[in-house]
Amino acid sequence: FCHSVNSNEYQSAEQLVDHLYELGHRHFAYFGGMCARSRHEERQQALRMALKRHGLTLPNEAIFTDEEAERKEGYRAAEKLLQATLKPFPTAWMCVNGLMARGVLSRVFQAGLRLGEDVSVGAFDNTRVCGEELPGITSASALPEDLGREAGRIVLDPSLHGGDSLLDVVLPSRFFARKSTGPAPKRPSRRLATLHPAS
Repeated sequence: FCHSVNSNEYQSAEQLVDHLYELGHRHFAYFGGMCARSRHEERQQALRMALKRHGLTLPNEAIFTDEEAERKEGYRAAEKLLQATLKPFPTAWMCVNGLMARGVLSRVFQAGLRLGEDVSVGAFDNTRVCGEELPGITSASALPEDLGREAGRIVLDPSLHGGDSLLDVVLPSRFFARKSTGPAPKRPSRRLATLHPAS
């Protein structure tokens, strides 16, 4: 029961999926966290809807969730996917946020996989962890600075909401393609097959 300022999650999902689809990816996995918060469900639903626009689905067995969404949860989620018996094996890995994506990248590198070649990783996020750490993570969301600026404007100007009314503001998503995504492999990765004979 308070004002809210959020990013357009459905636009973010469309931007990420459109980008990966254009790169040839057809099989997706989702790493989720923050399960007690509505944002987790909204982003998962947004991803399903964006995939549906391209005639794709997100199988339940390709969804890996945890209570939190930090680096260690991302690492664990990637480990579970690498041990899974999914056919065909997903080449596009979507993360609920940038911190989880960083953990995913750690497992990717540890496994000896080539980021943006064997697998691609994207995130619902535009925090500094996506753009300032290397390699950069392809991401889509409203900028945190814009979210903060809008929240401050609402708090400081009661005339916007009549003093007693509550505002729900949704800001447009901005998309950034970075090094974590690349063309889908034309044939199954030999490096991935070494780790995952079922792929």
